[in-house]
Amino acid sequence: MIVYRPNLLPDPRATAARWRDWCRKNGIGEIYLATTQSFEAVDPGIYGFDAAIEFPPNNSAPPEITESVKPFHGDFSGHIYDWRIFPERSRAYVAPGYMIFRGVNCGWDNFARRPGRGTAFAHFTIEGYREWLTNACRDTVARIHEPSAQLVFINAWNEWAEGAYLEPDRSHGYGKLEATRAALADVSGTAARRADGAKQLVAIAHVFYVDLFDEILLKLTNLPVLTGLVVTCSADSADAVRRMFESSALDCDFRIVEVENRGRDVLPFLQALRMLHLDDDDVVLKVHTKKSLHRIDGDEWRTRMFHSLMERGNATRIWAAFKQRHTLGLVAPENCIVPISTYLGSNEVRINQLLSRAGWEKIQTGDVFSAGSMFYTRYRYLKAVLDLGVTADDFESEMGQIDGTMAHALERFFGIGVIRQGGSIRDAANIQSEANFNANNKFRYADNRGDSLGGRHAS
Repeated sequence: MIVYRPNLLPDPRATAARWRDWCRKNGIGEIYLATTQSFEAVDPGIYGFDAAIEFPPNNSAPPEITESVKPFHGDFSGHIYDWRIFPERSRAYVAPGYMIFRGVNCGWDNFARRPGRGTAFAHFTIEGYREWLTNACRDTVARIHEPSAQLVFINAWNEWAEGAYLEPDRSHGYGKLEATRAALADVSGTAARRADGAKQLVAIAHVFYVDLFDEILLKLTNLPVLTGLVVTCSADSADAVRRMFESSALDCDFRIVEVENRGRDVLPFLQALRMLHLDDDDVVLKVHTKKSLHRIDGDEWRTRMFHSLMERGNATRIWAAFKQRHTLGLVAPENCIVPISTYLGSNEVRINQLLSRAGWEKIQTGDVFSAGSMFYTRYRYLKAVLDLGVTADDFESEMGQIDGTMAHALERFFGIGVIRQGGSIRDAANIQSEANFNANNKFRYADNRGDSLGGRHAS
C-alpha cells in the first residue's frame, strides 16, 4: 500500500496513474493507493486512489474548550479541544460511501514545538483510547472481510513533539500499549468469555497493614466465586504479601501491584483497575486493611464491613443479586450508605470539580456514597471514574489528613457515579429490597464533621 497526502503533490490523479504504470512495467504489478484525510474528507476516487485513511485529530471538527481552560500565561493564543468526542463518535460510525480505513490517536499536544500557540486535546484517558480502538476494529471487521485488509491506523508510535505516542511514558507507563493489546484481544475473540454467561468477580485489596491481610484472605474464601485477586501494597511488603497468599486456601489468579503510600486506598485501586481487562457486567470487590487509628472503634468498623460484604451467606446473596439484576451498580456494607449532604465534610469544591469533569451536574440532594470505601460494584459504573483521567499528581502527599483530599472526594464520587449513570445502590442487608437504598443519616462511625475516613492512613 502507498499512502499519500494530497496536499503535497499538485496533480494527484496524474501522479497515481504514473505510479500504477511504473509498477506494472517493472514487475511489481497492481498497487493499492490510499490517501490520508489530513485536511479534507472526500472520496479518494477523485484522486485516482483506492481508499482513504482517517488521520485524527486532523479534519475532525472537535469541540473547542479553550475558554474553559486557564491559560498558562498572558500571551496564550493556542487552542484546546475535548478529546472525549472521539470515543463518543466511534460508538456510531457512519459509512462514507467509499473505502475507508479507520484511524485513532492516543492524545495530541504540540505546545512543545509551538509554545503558547499550539493545539492540545484535554481529557485523554487510557480507557477512552481502548474503547475508541475497539470500536474502530469492530467497524473494520464488519465492513472488510479480507483479513489482510483489516487495517486500523494509530497516530502515532513516537510523535513526541505532537504529544501523540504509544511508547511508554511516566504518566501512563505501558498503559497505551496494554490498551492496544486488550482492544485487539476483545475484537479477535481471544479475551476470556464464560459460556454460561456468568461474569467475573475480581477483588482488589489495598494492603497497607500487612498484619490484616490474613483476615482478608480468610474472608475471601467465603465468596461463591473469585476469578482473581489483585493486591496493592508497598514494595517492602510485596514478598510478605505473596507468601501469605501462597499459604492461603484461595485458588485464583493473583497479582501484586507495588504502589507508594499516596492516595490512601483510592489511588492504588484505580491503578490496579487500569491493569485489568473486564467486561461491563463483571463485578469488582474493593476492600482494604482498614484500621482507622484515629478512632477507638476502628477495628469494630472494619470487622463489621468485612462481615457484611464477605460472610458466606451475605457474599452468596450479593453475587446472586448481581447476576440477576443487570442495573445493580453498587453494594455497600450494612448501614454504610450515607447521604452526601450530611457527610460532605470539606469536600464540596473538589467533588463538584470532578462532577464537572465527568459532564454531570453538581451535588444533588439524593446523592449518596459508601462510607468506609469498601463495596462491590459493576465495572460498567467504574468507567466514569477512570475516564476522569486522575493521576498520582492529583493526590496529595500523605500527611495524616482526615478530610478534604482527592481520596475523600473520590470515595464519594464512586456512589454518585452509579446514581448518575442510572445504576441502583443497595446495602448488604437489603440486597433484595425493591427500594434503591436506605441512606443512613446517623452513621455511627462519623464524627460531628461528617468525616468517615481518617487517621494517618485510611487503610
